[in-house]
Amino acid sequence: MSTKTLTTLQQFYELPEDESGYTYELDRGELIKMPPSPAKHERIKNRIAKLLILALQKSDLGEVLVETGFEIDSESWRRPDVSFIGKERVKQIDDEKPLAGAPDIAIEVYSVSDSIRILNRKVRHFLETGSQAVWVIYPNSKEVNIISKTADTWLGEGDTLESPDLLPGLSIPVRKLFED
Repeated sequence: MSTKTLTTLQQFYELPEDESGYTYELDRGELIKMPPSPAKHERIKNRIAKLLILALQKSDLGEVLVETGFEIDSESWRRPDVSFIGKERVKQIDDEKPLAGAPDIAIEVYSVSDSIRILNRKVRHFLETGSQAVWVIYPNSKEVNIISKTADTWLGEGDTLESPDLLPGLSIPVRKLFED
């Protein structure tokens, strides 16, 4: 039986920059290598962030972040594609330290290079460490899976993305996430 070498957060932060295009996350001490994302993934991720920022710019509800890492527990650093943190959490940010705690909403864009097992583990990890919801965007089927501790909702192209509890007033047609 083999054992995995675990990495501490301090060791993780001291890793040299990887020039191959790979990025890493730390999952309960396990270093996870993340391959470069295809262009479709990047475009959808940026479109989601733009639509959220536009929808929220007048509300002062919080902040939308793209590819920002979070120290979600004492052994893990995760970087969702897009995230939202509420205004009260924004006030607590220490700009000299990594972001502490899970984002209020973590958004992941599914890519063919993603393992369903690893994606599901990541979703559960966000929810276990404080995220109120995780949105998984599926570009090929043009669907959104909204997962919370109490519900699991699927939306298609004809539906509207809303989050009345966390983002009152948000109303984005799902089809807009996938339009060029």
